[in-house]
Amino acid sequence: MPLGAAYGIDPIRLGIIFLANMELGYLTPPVGLNLLMSSYRFHKPVGEVLRSVLPVVAVLSMGVLLITDIPGLTTATPKVVWVLSDGTSAQMHVHGRSERTSSRPSYHPRAHVWQHWLCEQSAR
Repeated sequence: MPLGAAYGIDPIRLGIIFLANMELGYLTPPVGLNLLMSSYRFHKPVGEVLRSVLPVVAVLSMGVLLITDIPGLTTATPKVVWVLSDGTSAQMHVHGRSERTSSRPSYHPRAHVWQHWLCEQSAR
């Protein structure tokens, strides 16, 4: 990530591009681990599985090209979620007292529920 930041690439965008490229690599030969696993699991030849996956590979390839060339596709949603969650402050109950959660916003809309549950579990 420091190398991406040095070139001015958003870390979230870089991660999404990285994961999309990895999935594309898992679906295509010569590595094609997902192809090999599917071939083994469904008792079909690799060529037949590859032919059935080609439409998905075509769509994923177009998606990788789009998210690589258009930064807004990968950064718009996280920024909207960040801005919307920034205005809310959840409270959680920790060991018999009420505390504010950190001022850092969460990406999950019900993160305070999970934080409360985790605090209850750790208190047991």
